[in-house]
Amino acid sequence: MRKAVLALCIVPLVFFLALSTGVRSTEAAVDTELLDALEEAKGLNLSTENIRDYMGGTSDLDTEDEKYMGLVRAKIRLARLVSVTSYGGERARAPMTLGSLTGLVMTMLSESGSVDTKMDPFNLADYVIYQVVYPMDLEPLIRELPAYYRAIVQDEDWEEKFDTLLSEGKYGPDLDGGKAFHELGFPVVNKDPKYVEPLYVSLADSDFALQEVDGAIEGWLYSFWMRRYNEGSMNVVKRILDWLNVRLDEAAGAKG
Repeated sequence: MRKAVLALCIVPLVFFLALSTGVRSTEAAVDTELLDALEEAKGLNLSTENIRDYMGGTSDLDTEDEKYMGLVRAKIRLARLVSVTSYGGERARAPMTLGSLTGLVMTMLSESGSVDTKMDPFNLADYVIYQVVYPMDLEPLIRELPAYYRAIVQDEDWEEKFDTLLSEGKYGPDLDGGKAFHELGFPVVNKDPKYVEPLYVSLADSDFALQEVDGAIEGWLYSFWMRRYNEGSMNVVKRILDWLNVRLDEAAGAKG
């Protein structure tokens, strides 16, 4: 029963995943491999004590910064999901980016109609919040992405600037940890230098590691919206983020 409900919620996610990565297959539907990958990502031990730098020593991440560490944990879980679904299992999948997968997680509700209804079918809101958002540590990401959206659209030339970056093939390392956006006049949303520094982290109790020269948080969050713009999904993803933030506020009120 649990997997049936999970499949119901993940179908739109896999559908958009297939379209965005160039996969055109009748097998681009929910399967146990994807469900197991999600459970594996949710099950990672991301306690401060378990996070190490890439060489196995004590991580130099600023563990006192709660918001920053929340975003790092979300990135690690999504990176794990990407690594399993891109390269794991018997059937090879097209590689996908963290930004694309994050957008697809946000977009998983768009075909259900729940964004535009007052009463969510099948108690979908509770399912998404308690079975996906919280276990995947996505709340800090969902809370932070609207700040980057506002930073983008307040610039009257933002579309032209995105087109410039896209036409120049500015992805990954070419974004210089987010500095490429700053050079075009987009504001520094998080001013602490660590937000534009690369991430080199591993987990002490597993073989998983995140080694990304281009993996700075600032660049990740700005490029999230640039990729949504390039896909034509920016507006719907923003609506879903707004919906999720309202649901998170309600869940926080219920717990309080």
